[in-house]
Amino acid sequence: MGYLKSPNAIALISLISMLAIPMLIFQAPSDFIFRAASVAGVELYKNSGFNILNNTFLSYLNAGDQPSIDVYNSAIGLKIQSFIAFAYTYHYLNWFAKINIIGWAKSISKTNISVIILIWLFAIGLYLYNFRLGLIVLFFMSLGHVLLEFPLNIKVMKGIFSHYQIKFFR
Repeated sequence: MGYLKSPNAIALISLISMLAIPMLIFQAPSDFIFRAASVAGVELYKNSGFNILNNTFLSYLNAGDQPSIDVYNSAIGLKIQSFIAFAYTYHYLNWFAKINIIGWAKSISKTNISVIILIWLFAIGLYLYNFRLGLIVLFFMSLGHVLLEFPLNIKVMKGIFSHYQIKFFR
């Protein structure tokens, strides 16, 4: 939607990246993937419950029935984790472009910016105090973020369909 609203090189690069990088991740040769999951890192990840996401992806790729696949150190497991990391990073960086669509860039007050910065500092503090607690609290904040973002996603999809005169949401 950002590219359709104001076509420019950065928006085009962002769009191409969104489509190309996942393909590059999954097409990368297996020996290209760096394997260095520590025992402590694997345990922390398992305890967070986020490993369910990796295992779900693995099952969708028809490899989940193979119990010998290690999602932490196998090529496919690390590609899945690389994809998840890319999706999260892209999403958060792309969010800054989305704020222009809903007008926040022009209308956000200094007070609201201060609150956002304080919440961010609080989150970092939680991680420093207790990583597991930080992960749990930020998981719920992330879930809230996803749920609250649905109206924006619908607005964006309506805009894209309207641009191409597809009468799906009308």
